[in-house]
Amino acid sequence: MLAIVRKTLFEKRFSLIAWALGALFMVWLTLIFYPSFSQGDQLDSLIKSLPPQLQGLVGNVNNFKSIGGYLDGVVFNLRVPLVTVTMAILFGISLTAADEEQGTLSTLLAQPVSRGRVLLEKFMALTAGIIIVHIGVFFGLLLALLNINYTYSISLLLAVTAGSLLLALVFGTFAFGLGIAFGKQGLISAIAAGVAFLAFLVQSLAPSVKSLQGIQKLSPFYYYTAPSTASNGLDWTYVALQALIVAALVIVGWALFRHRDVEV
Repeated sequence: MLAIVRKTLFEKRFSLIAWALGALFMVWLTLIFYPSFSQGDQLDSLIKSLPPQLQGLVGNVNNFKSIGGYLDGVVFNLRVPLVTVTMAILFGISLTAADEEQGTLSTLLAQPVSRGRVLLEKFMALTAGIIIVHIGVFFGLLLALLNINYTYSISLLLAVTAGSLLLALVFGTFAFGLGIAFGKQGLISAIAAGVAFLAFLVQSLAPSVKSLQGIQKLSPFYYYTAPSTASNGLDWTYVALQALIVAALVIVGWALFRHRDVEV
């Protein structure tokens, strides 16, 4: 049962552990600087000296003086997605287009296993891999808070970690869907990375650039950063929307994969 999931996770175990430990260290290193951010006005002066467009990328520095605002604006706004979204895209491509180019996928499909099962179990492996990395994120938060002698709601820490997990899953599924549908590793890597960067740029610049505000809600980052998850918890409407996006991407990928000739 779930043999493909188990085999995939076993084969990727070292890379997943490395990503999880890297995420843990990055979160820990970022959060232990919170006491310095919460005191003094030097950062305010520095931000105000930047052009308005760059100030939009940084956000409202006054929010950084609360632990929830710091988690949202400094830890999870850029640094965590930089690791988790990159990992999800690379992992999604490795399970599909990379496997096809290496001949692994055709060998698997030659076995008495349906394409539907292959797609479902590979998607389950993708989801499990993203969860493993976010376990590293969560423990990085706990260790950093312990180091700086701060306490914070465990439920809110879980919520902000889950929000990051959903964002990574959206982009990971996008890369996974493209990979299973078309099987071109280089092209899909460029498209997935370009879409993720563009989505982040639109969300970051929209507060300062009026022409971008009309398309801001097309960016998955809007549903990740618009609510202050670290302070208020998850917005379940946004969670449902992201889940629908993930489901739609899997369904479209499956529709294109089911009758496609897989390269040998």
